[in-house]
Amino acid sequence: MSAERFIDTNVVVYAFAAGDPRSQRAQALLGPDAVIGVQVLNEFTNVARRKLKWDWEQVEAAHAVIADLLGPARPLTVAIHRQARAWNHPEISRQPGARKNCLDRPLPRLSLGQRYIRL
Repeated sequence: MSAERFIDTNVVVYAFAAGDPRSQRAQALLGPDAVIGVQVLNEFTNVARRKLKWDWEQVEAAHAVIADLLGPARPLTVAIHRQARAWNHPEISRQPGARKNCLDRPLPRLSLGQRYIRL
């Protein structure tokens, strides 16, 4: 079984952001080893409707593209939460042989609301 990368909501939003310089990088992260959780779909829908002002038809079309690229969204379980937390924990993810987080690169910090990510 191949290793999987958990994709954050911001990456999905940026992948659909027309004209955003982060869009190409975000789209590249939505590869075959990427997965998202149901919460990411919920948050993406909220951002698309409220901030991007998309109608429901646009949101549903984006969900179809996401499903084609990533397959079904994963339910959030304690096991998945622990795996994602371990991936993102600075001490664990930097140990020799540890997989690197898809956002674990020296890139500038960007904010979307109160949350911060590196993209």
